Amino acid sequence: MGSVVEMAEWRDRPDSSVARLERAVARLDAALEGKARSEAPAWLVTEVFAIQGCISMELANEAAERTERALERWRRHERRRKRG
Repeated sequence: MGSVVEMAEWRDRPDSSVARLERAVARLDAALEGKARSEAPAWLVTEVFAIQGCISMELANEAAERTERALERWRRHERRRKRG
């Protein structure tokens, strides 16, 4: 049977993958700042759920990689949207 992840305890671990994840999430959060949820494409919503799943399973490296990929994909999406 799985264990419950205590988020505060998990976040405070001196683990480089956790720090990488925190930085990636901060960058994605900044990129999405001011955007309405309705502006988020379905792929981004799905990816956020996948990232949350990785976090719940303590897969910080995988969550960080997914977050970084989602950020790059979001940036491409925004560039295409602005070009029309």
